[in-house]
Amino acid sequence: MTHDKPFYSKLDKLALRTWPAALQETDGPWVLRVSGGVTKRANSVWTADGSGAWEPTAANLTRFERAKTFYKEHCLPLRFHISDASPDGLDEWLAAQGFEMEIPCDFMISDAEETLRQTATRPVPGSGFSRVIESRPGDPWLDHFLQLEGFSEKSRSFYKGMFQRLEPSSTFIRLMDGARCAALGTAVAEDGWAGFTNVVVHPELRGQGLGRGLLHALAEWSLEAGASHLFLQVISDNVPAVKLYGKAGFRKLFGYHYRVQGEAR
Repeated sequence: MTHDKPFYSKLDKLALRTWPAALQETDGPWVLRVSGGVTKRANSVWTADGSGAWEPTAANLTRFERAKTFYKEHCLPLRFHISDASPDGLDEWLAAQGFEMEIPCDFMISDAEETLRQTATRPVPGSGFSRVIESRPGDPWLDHFLQLEGFSEKSRSFYKGMFQRLEPSSTFIRLMDGARCAALGTAVAEDGWAGFTNVVVHPELRGQGLGRGLLHALAEWSLEAGASHLFLQVISDNVPAVKLYGKAGFRKLFGYHYRVQGEAR
């Protein structure tokens, strides 16, 4: 594989489809996404089109003003998703306009077979827990997701809608300890790649290999779905998660972050 800006952009587009916004509009190379303010990913301007350079031309400044108006109409701050696939110079220009950096993240990739090898101890971590696999999340999955993530009921409608908007080739996996959800995660397969999202382990059960067991189950499903390559996104300073993924065969490919209007933070 050639690890360059067009390749990064291809993966960034696939990742975009693992987290579908409630409303999405395209303006040239930019994708404007809004979802009632729930999550930065679904409420920001996606700019990772893989183009070479960005300059403050009349056309680009007009597009910028349209984005500002779009988010103002939706009562949201103007926020940009900036990755190594974004045009050179855009991040610096936004910084000069007073846009502040938020949440540096790592985009990590692995081969599905490598992740299976790295997570396949004997017995497989989490194998003592029952496994529930669904192609679409029911209310129990959503209940457990909100509980483990610590999200309020106010975000239920967004996540329920987002999961329903996912492409058909997706899975929702739970590792159950009786009636208690020990861990859960999502995978979406497309074009030979599977993106992992919502990977979370019950706080009281961490350190028992459940994270590795969950990644093993997600990788198994990915291969069965025709995805031999994996990707995920993680906040850069989430040391336990980065360590878990590294031990599971994932490596950082590129980085991304957000830029938001200074007064909006």
